[in-house]
Amino acid sequence: MNLLLVDTETKNSFRNDKYRKRFIKQTLEQISNADLTKPQTMDIVIHHWLLLSVAYEFEDIYLSCQAHLKAIELLKTTDNYVLLGRVYMHLGGLLNWASKGDSTVINEAIAYYEQAMSLFEQHDYAEFSCHILQQLAFAYGRLNNHKKARNYLYHAIHLNCQNMPLITSHLAYSFMETEEYEMAIKHFEQTLSLCEEAKTPYRWGYYIRGLAKAYEAVGDIEGAQRTLKRGSPRPDNLF
Repeated sequence: MNLLLVDTETKNSFRNDKYRKRFIKQTLEQISNADLTKPQTMDIVIHHWLLLSVAYEFEDIYLSCQAHLKAIELLKTTDNYVLLGRVYMHLGGLLNWASKGDSTVINEAIAYYEQAMSLFEQHDYAEFSCHILQQLAFAYGRLNNHKKARNYLYHAIHLNCQNMPLITSHLAYSFMETEEYEMAIKHFEQTLSLCEEAKTPYRWGYYIRGLAKAYEAVGDIEGAQRTLKRGSPRPDNLF
């Protein structure tokens, strides 16, 4: 999901060190000279900060976070709640990715995710709510708070979000982490049934191996072997 509305070509251009450094310098100069009393200029400056947040990802995560926060500060003065929520969500994702398991940083990411979630729920943006629920579940899983992670995943199921097999498989792996293998089997089976209903083999082999491991964990070797023989929902078997 392209949260900050920065196209792939622009993002890839920031990989070039010389171009990126020149862009950052010029954009910061434009921002410093901008007249924020003009609404149109405000929109341009917000977009500049979002571009800078992406450019800084290739240099310094801290500076990227600061650019996100500059954009958030300005967006709070507008009624663009969708973009504000997306920036909160992107910032949370950036921190979660850069945390290296640091619980303090992960909790900071969760705080931004929750601000995004609050906005999306207030304004009924279901598409983004589904995405953020999965991100919250992932973050809480990294903190080994599996109960809270599962609550978010069950909420996503209740909303009938897209990519349902991904959500139910996330639940299955969560139960594997806590050695609740019967529940893991239940959700892996649910995941495979959803894939079969949708006739999609996406990550089929991954789910098959997970289910087989769950059967092995409860001592059901026949169940594991039977699982490994299950064919993909389509002829192009990915397993």
